[in-house]
Amino acid sequence: MIDRLQESIEKQKQFVADASHELRTPISVIQGYIDLLNRWGKEDREVLEEAIDAIKAETTNMKKLLEELLFLARGDKGEYKFEIENFELSELIAEVYEEMKLIDESRNKETGGAGLGLAIAKWIVDSHSGSIKAKSELNKGTKIIITLPIC
Repeated sequence: MIDRLQESIEKQKQFVADASHELRTPISVIQGYIDLLNRWGKEDREVLEEAIDAIKAETTNMKKLLEELLFLARGDKGEYKFEIENFELSELIAEVYEEMKLIDESRNKETGGAGLGLAIAKWIVDSHSGSIKAKSELNKGTKIIITLPIC
């Protein structure tokens, strides 16, 4: 029971760390544009429009981020149930590979997600009694290694 309690505490700490880290960026951007508006944007229509567009984009990003955080929180509380079924893993891998070729270069923080994809993937892999590791090399890329037990 103590082990389960410790695991729960660790998950909660990780969740809070993920949330805090990911919320800093959009809040900083919004604060920066608010400061810009306060200094120069009241009179300059171009600055005003740029700031409004940026603030709208960041609030949209924060909304996505909060939805992902809620997904993780609900998952940690056991609110999601998995349906186990057999499938051809090689077909899934080929499909994901083809999609990723279209995305890796075009996807970044400006066009991509909120940055919680790995946390969500870890939750899913952990829920299936697997493991997930990330290896990254500067200017080379990142390799994600997922290990799942054979059912």
